[in-house]
Amino acid sequence: MGNRPYGAVALASLILLVAQVAQPAQPEWDEQNPCPECAQEKQFADYFADRLARLDLEAQVTQEALDANTRKLLQTQHRIDDIDTRLDNERGEGGESYDPHTGITVRSYTESDGKVRMDTIGPDDRLMDSYSYPRLSTRELREERITRAAEVRATKEEGARLRSQLDAATGMRDKAIADLAQPRRALQDCIAARCR
Repeated sequence: MGNRPYGAVALASLILLVAQVAQPAQPEWDEQNPCPECAQEKQFADYFADRLARLDLEAQVTQEALDANTRKLLQTQHRIDDIDTRLDNERGEGGESYDPHTGITVRSYTESDGKVRMDTIGPDDRLMDSYSYPRLSTRELREERITRAAEVRATKEEGARLRSQLDAATGMRDKAIADLAQPRRALQDCIAARCR
């Protein structure tokens, strides 16, 4: 029976341990897990955070579309520059033939408008006949240039629309950032005052 006081101490320690374990642990309250009193503040802050995320996505998608538009514009303009260079290189191209028996000279050359001009000159150096016709290669190039120029105009208009849309999305995003600051601050204040 000399062990009895030791048994009583062990029993009291066991009861104290059970009492501590039986008490629920206090949860950790923070911005992601606020106390019930601050849950409404979190919902308000989450609403503005979700709005900001949607505006961020809209601005990102619009920026990507604007970047694609810019690439298309540069590619189309590069093609127009290439066509212009090819047309310039063909200007003035031509030749001449002379028939010594008749004294007639035939001259053929590409004019600045892309047409081939044919001149027939008599033995007395007088113009006997002159006509022009569209050169097939330059006609196709000119038609393509007209099409590409229309693409440039349409792409520039689309770019202006996208820039305007991006400016609006950026402005709304900046406002949403400012709008989010107050609910976050209110949530942090609530947690500090009520959840600790």
